[in-house]
Amino acid sequence: MKQQDGGGGGHVAKLGESLRDADFRNSFAENHAQALKDAGIDEAALPDGVIDALGNCQPEELAAVAKVRGALMDAGVSREDAGRIV
Repeated sequence: MKQQDGGGGGHVAKLGESLRDADFRNSFAENHAQALKDAGIDEAALPDGVIDALGNCQPEELAAVAKVRGALMDAGVSREDAGRIV
């Protein structure tokens, strides 16, 4: 697993935030590499397995991931910790 230092963790958090956007989810489902690039997210900075886990998801499944992340944040999990989780 790649270490999540400030740079990698920031890309994880940015991915989590981007998943809240329906246009991003649709783009990600179509071509994840291009969607990440367009969003300014460095795929290489993401922990191992993230793209494997999300890469074959449909937009509706990605919306569920974003919903879980939002619920964690609503429950008081810090943005940084929520970004590490989802």
